[in-house]
Amino acid sequence: MTFFSFCRLTVLVTLATFAIVVIDRASPSSLIPQAVAQDEKKEQRETRRTPALRNKVYERLAEAQVLAEEKNYAGAKEILDDMISEEGKRALNSYELANVYNLQAFLSYSREDYQGSLRYYELVISQPDIPLAMEINTRFTIAQLYFVQEKWQQGIDALLVWFDLNEKPNAGAYVLLAQGYYQVKDYNSALQK
Repeated sequence: MTFFSFCRLTVLVTLATFAIVVIDRASPSSLIPQAVAQDEKKEQRETRRTPALRNKVYERLAEAQVLAEEKNYAGAKEILDDMISEEGKRALNSYELANVYNLQAFLSYSREDYQGSLRYYELVISQPDIPLAMEINTRFTIAQLYFVQEKWQQGIDALLVWFDLNEKPNAGAYVLLAQGYYQVKDYNSALQK
C-alpha cells in the first residue's frame, strides 16, 4: 500500500466514521431492528468441537513464530513448509493445519505479498472444525486484505459473510463496509449500513 493510498484510506475512514455518527444520532430507532437481528443470530450460534493442538505441533509453531518475530521469515517459512509438505500435512489435524496456514498468511503479509496472504487465509477457513472465533477473525482479515488491494466488491462480500458470523460487529467494521460501498459507488448501501 502506497503512502498516498494509506492517506486516502485514512481520510475515507474518518469521513465514513463521521457520517455514521451523524446518521446514528439522527435515527436512534434504526438500532432496534439491528438488536433484534443480533438476538436471532445468538440463538442460531453453532458449537464446534475443535481438535487439540498437540504439544509437538505447538513447539514447531512456536519455533516458527520466534523466527518470524526476529524477522527471519525464510527460517520460519522453512519450518512451516515442512509442516505442510505432503507427508507433514497428513500428520496434522484440521486445527493444527489451520494454525500453520495462519502463520504462513502472516509471513506473506509481512513481505507485503497480500495475494499469498489471502490464499493462506482462505486455507485457514477451509479447514473443518476450527474454532468459530478463529474463523470470524480470519474472515475479517480477508475482507481487510481485499480492501488493501482495492478489490472493493470482494472486500464487501467477505465483510458481509463476517457480519453474518459476528454477534457484535464494531463501529469500525461498519465504517469499512460503508467505505467499500462508497468505492463501488453504491452510495445508498453506504448510507444504510
